[in-house]
Amino acid sequence: YEAERNPLIVGHSLTLDGNIGVNFYFAVTDDEADTAEVTFSWLDHTENAVLVYYEEGLYKATASLAPAELSSEITASITVTDENEEELEETETYSAMDYVDTILSDEFQAGYDGTDNQSYDNLVRLIYTMLDYAAKAQVKFNVNTDSLANEGIDYTMQTVKAKDIPSDKTDFSKVSLSQYGLKYYGTSVVYESTVSVRHYFKVTNQTKFDNVKYSVTFDYAWKYNPELAEAVTKGAYIYFECADIPAYMLDEPVVLTIGTKTMKYTVLDYSKTVLSTSSMSQADKDLAMAAYWYNQAAKTFFTFVS
Repeated sequence: YEAERNPLIVGHSLTLDGNIGVNFYFAVTDDEADTAEVTFSWLDHTENAVLVYYEEGLYKATASLAPAELSSEITASITVTDENEEELEETETYSAMDYVDTILSDEFQAGYDGTDNQSYDNLVRLIYTMLDYAAKAQVKFNVNTDSLANEGIDYTMQTVKAKDIPSDKTDFSKVSLSQYGLKYYGTSVVYESTVSVRHYFKVTNQTKFDNVKYSVTFDYAWKYNPELAEAVTKGAYIYFECADIPAYMLDEPVVLTIGTKTMKYTVLDYSKTVLSTSSMSQADKDLAMAAYWYNQAAKTFFTFVS
């Protein structure tokens, strides 16, 4: 008689510190992990995933979602070969919303009773602002709008005006880059599985630009050293992208250095621009405000727990 094998997929958690990710935990041996094939599927995405060692007998893989995809059901599938050379398979469907229900449950809150009550309140605020931020992204990008992430939560977003968002950003349009063969064109924010800022430029002199092309850097407040910034061509322009900006750092400047010129900008600078521009749609403005409140809640939560 051989006892039935325990499930391969044994737990879940939610990544809240920057990107929005649903973590799946797998009970497999090290040898099985070497043979593992893991895929995640949601909406029109199917992606292969990498198992990362978590602790003895347990590995983790993460499905990273764009904010607009937060309410989506994720199907995780794993196939491994065991010590008997037999193939084991398991499939499970789970969502970030399932884990949100766990966080908001009485049982989960009970773990914070006592001295950690404020921490739990801050966590709930973070969850609510994250769900609202996701819902605003769903509306903006018309993704899965029949299942908005903020449905049923006790939260109403307060209005934010451009003047409410402090800024000491560089006015890129006033920085002369002619000696480096560049002219500033504009800046955008990309709301994908992580938040990114893209600064666009027109190359006016290729030879001059080539002299500095491979020494352009981004300096992040949350990283130890500046990182090289790749020039990406898009149509008639190039852009430099600062990626993977954590939620609690959306108001922290990222410094772009080209030659001897330095320029700083935050994600919330983009929100401020959106809120001060009359031609922007209400969906754009709602997303800009939601990003602001998500940042504020993340800063409060991670400052408290640290």
